Order: sequence, then structure tokens, then C-alpha cells
Amino acid sequence: MIVVVAVVTFKRVNSLARLLASCDKLAKPDDCRLIFLIVDNDRRESAGAVAWCPSAFDELHYVCETKRGIPCALNRALDEAHLLGGHVLCFVDDDESPTENWLRNIVSCWRHSNAQLVGGPVDVAPLPRDADLPLRLINASLVGRMARKSRKTAQAAKAGRPYTILTNNWLCDLHWQQRSGIRFDEKFLV
Repeated sequence: MIVVVAVVTFKRVNSLARLLASCDKLAKPDDCRLIFLIVDNDRRESAGAVAWCPSAFDELHYVCETKRGIPCALNRALDEAHLLGGHVLCFVDDDESPTENWLRNIVSCWRHSNAQLVGGPVDVAPLPRDADLPLRLINASLVGRMARKSRKTAQAAKAGRPYTILTNNWLCDLHWQQRSGIRFDEKFLV
């Protein structure tokens, strides 16, 4: 099975470099070929300066999407994942550091649930001990917001109600996506 993990980035080379380093430590799901895909939304291809293949992955693909906007770059990732022969596409944000078992867990959930889309929570990273008061207040607010969102999502899932899955921790069955024709709406350029 081919798993494509994509990151969409725009002029955030330091964040992207940290993400790539954290992906070095990912546990590989069983019986998978892993491809890391970087979609650079900067015409100057700034991410190319830090692009390298994390050791957990079999291949790195780097493309530049010149049409500006997150939906355009996400759609480019979908298209590239299909061209690469992917069975599933996972998204991770360029400012995140996935835990060691993130990829193994999200792929396992997909394999055992028969779901077309799988999403998971995103936790806010802890602050360094010497963080100043404004940063501690912002961090506390983010932690509270994510906890509330996770509780609401868990309650909706348990009750069988619809809920939002964000693309910063997301897996999509590419065969289902191709059959359904679902794409990101490029009218909402962010």
C-alpha cells in the first residue's frame, strides 16, 4: 500500500525543517511504502532549500504550486498523490511535530474502520519553562480551545452526528476521493 504524507507550505522554511526532523522519528505502518510530498505555494520555491526525505520515508517529492491559496495547494497535493499511485493521502501542517506513532495510528484506524476520511486531534506543544507571561497566556488559550474542540468532536462522533475534520491531521482514501470527485473549493482562497 502506498501512503502519501503531504505538507503544504508557504515561506515557512524553519517550521518545515522542524517538521521534517520530527518525521525522521515516525514509526512506519506495516506493509506500506511511504512517500513524503512537499507542496510549496511560493513561486520562488523557498521550501526547496530545506527539502529532504525523512528517514521513515521511502521517497520525497517536491512540487511548486504557483496558483496561490491553501485550497489550490491542497488540490495539487491530491493530484500529485494520485500520480504517485497513492492509496491514501495524509496531511500534516508545516508547523506541527507529529508523535512517533501518529502515522501508524491514523493508517491503522483507516484500515480497521472502513472510513473514507480519518481525522485526529492536534495537541498544542508545551512551552519552554522560561516562556514569558504573554506567551503563557496565549498558549493556555490555545490548549483550552483545542481541548473544547476535541471534546465536542468526540461527543459528536459518539452520537453519530457530523463533525469537522481539519486537514492538519487528516487521512483520505484516494480511491473514494476519485470516485466522489470531492476537492477543496478554490473560491475560498486563504
